[in-house]
Amino acid sequence: MQIEDIIEAKHAGDVEQLRFVFSDDKKIIVTAPAGCGKTTAMVSKIAWELSSGHILSNKKVLAMTFSVNAAMKIKDALKTLLPNLVENVQQYISKVDVANYHNFAMRILFKHGYSLNPEFVHLSEFKIVDESSHYIDSFITSADSDKLKKVDEAVKISDKERLIAGLDDYWEILNKKLISNHTITYNGILISAIKLLRKNQISSFYKKYYQMIIIDEFQDTNLLGYLLIKKLIGDNVVIF
Repeated sequence: MQIEDIIEAKHAGDVEQLRFVFSDDKKIIVTAPAGCGKTTAMVSKIAWELSSGHILSNKKVLAMTFSVNAAMKIKDALKTLLPNLVENVQQYISKVDVANYHNFAMRILFKHGYSLNPEFVHLSEFKIVDESSHYIDSFITSADSDKLKKVDEAVKISDKERLIAGLDDYWEILNKKLISNHTITYNGILISAIKLLRKNQISSFYKKYYQMIIIDEFQDTNLLGYLLIKKLIGDNVVIF
């Protein structure tokens, strides 16, 4: 069977899903109720782009998800589908980076974090906490704690204005008082990665490196995740 035939059979002739899978559009938004097969279609889209040779040899696909479990499901689904389409499956699997937002941000910090703070070379030893953790009480003042929590609240309620207003103070505390003590917050991971991606050389690298970016369950993306994604989007194909 041809690759197209195998994928069509997988989707039982669902016209809308197949239109998405085989589309050449560079920016696509897929909307459907839960349980309608959006993630399955996303996996087929990745498999189609890989198996048809659309992804260049020096490029990759980035599949972003909201959770670790979702990332694992996508990886497993690709490992199940690709053997039906191509030989040398591992070669194709290696061209797909599947990660949740924090995992992807950590990869950026491991690679480039030293340019923000030399202590990032010890990132694997860092303790990751949230803003309400008593662990950080010995490193920061109560005023610092309030500033961190205000940003955390802005993220939770999707208040972009409050988030942007508090980012500089947050970074100052994070950089001088937490990172220096090998500690980072979950929001701090994303904020640090966003700060790195503001550097043209770094953002340009990732925009060129990922020929396609697919974001699963985009409606669950918080403000920091959204700001991170914005820094990755260039001329590559982006699917929400």
